[in-house]
Amino acid sequence: GIIGGGGGDVGILRIPVLLGPLEKIGESSVTVLAKLVFPRVKVGETVDDSFARSSAHVREVANVCVGLAEIRVETATDTQAIWHLPSSPPFTDWEITQMISKILKIDVQRGEGGLSVAGASKVAISLDGSTLQDLFATHGKAHVLQRAATLEEDLNAILTALIPSAALKQHPIDPLAAAANASGIKTGLPAAAMPTAADGKIWLDRGDGKMIQTTQAAGALLQEANTLIATGNMDAGMAKMKEAMALDPSLAVMDEESDKKCIMMVTQMIMSGNIEMAEMILCKYYEKKCTTCPLDSWSMMQIVEAFVFLYKHKEGWDDMVFWASKATALVKAHKGERSTEMATSLSNFGLACGPLGRSEEAEEAFMKALSIHESLNGPTCLQVGQTCHNIALLFRNTQKMDKAEEYYERSRKVWVLEEQWALLAVSYKDSAIMYRNAAKFDLCFQMLDQAVATTKKITNFPPEQVEAQLQLQPFRKDCEERRKNAA
Repeated sequence: GIIGGGGGDVGILRIPVLLGPLEKIGESSVTVLAKLVFPRVKVGETVDDSFARSSAHVREVANVCVGLAEIRVETATDTQAIWHLPSSPPFTDWEITQMISKILKIDVQRGEGGLSVAGASKVAISLDGSTLQDLFATHGKAHVLQRAATLEEDLNAILTALIPSAALKQHPIDPLAAAANASGIKTGLPAAAMPTAADGKIWLDRGDGKMIQTTQAAGALLQEANTLIATGNMDAGMAKMKEAMALDPSLAVMDEESDKKCIMMVTQMIMSGNIEMAEMILCKYYEKKCTTCPLDSWSMMQIVEAFVFLYKHKEGWDDMVFWASKATALVKAHKGERSTEMATSLSNFGLACGPLGRSEEAEEAFMKALSIHESLNGPTCLQVGQTCHNIALLFRNTQKMDKAEEYYERSRKVWVLEEQWALLAVSYKDSAIMYRNAAKFDLCFQMLDQAVATTKKITNFPPEQVEAQLQLQPFRKDCEERRKNAA
């Protein structure tokens, strides 16, 4: 990364593999290894055991940046240099995969019936951080480089928040472990070391920092259910949950916190690609919710929106229309027809109608959403830009090029004002696609050139990553070939 200051004071900080809080598993080359074992072990997949890499948590990088800034302010001197973050103990992909499996309580084997492990000898790849260490030591800031946690501890915190296998975490003085051991479930902790309440009940951490109390037997069943669901055995896991709720009906209580917990779990599953399991959990939760909550109450909205999000990612447009319609009805009854929530629901309805060929309904919904956003936030807000882009796509897909370009231009004005260069580049490429499909190659290449020029303004991603996402070079070759064939 490049650390900049005023007057050309620029330094470069080189870091090993970065780790930190994520929205989905694949965002880090460390946590992506979880896909080898979650939701089930990918038998036969190859994992490397030869190259050992160091990792750095984002908080460590942030501490270093702050420390460098403090040195510059305190000494009033430029800090131009190239630094390497000192390497942490390195691990191979196979060693990290074993850590992840331990955290998720998933049994993973090496060889037949498990993962194929490649690598005859271990080579450690590390950075020499002595220059940075000397700099901080000289200025009495050696503590800046102290690591707050090991890689395994960091992985545990990240995966606990990301993957539902940790939805019922064990509390530090976890009586759940005692219940688990009493039922023959291996936790690695002696039952005698885990105290329980005088009445024989135990406390469970729901995973959101709140504690619930239940019986030892019900707690053990929940632990089994959690493990089964995490490893892909959905039906067996749900059966265990029902057994636990039968033993302790208080576990079936559904409130706003349990809604949030379920939605967080489902969202994480969707983002990690496990859509089928997410759909099953959400459907079962909704069925239960309907028995305790009126269908037209506002408390149903979070679940309804989760269904909209699910079917948008699944591209289940008929189902998305159904749930977007429910959301619109709830918003109309509780928030009014000119609310931000209404604009969001109408946009979702329009997005679902477009692929179904219901273009008139989609256009009407988008136009209403646009009107609401303009009246509430002004004509140049981000919501207006996104809605104009949606309208442009609808017109593009229905061969209304003039109208499409009109709304692309409206969205571009917003992207320029907000310096949303990536969105601006996407908009130009969308126009280029439209003109290519219509064999209007002069306009196509004009828009493509604009897209390429815009990508040069994107500074928060490396050029190769931008190209990998937009695929402008292959698109240009395709357009050139089409123009040649049309001549």
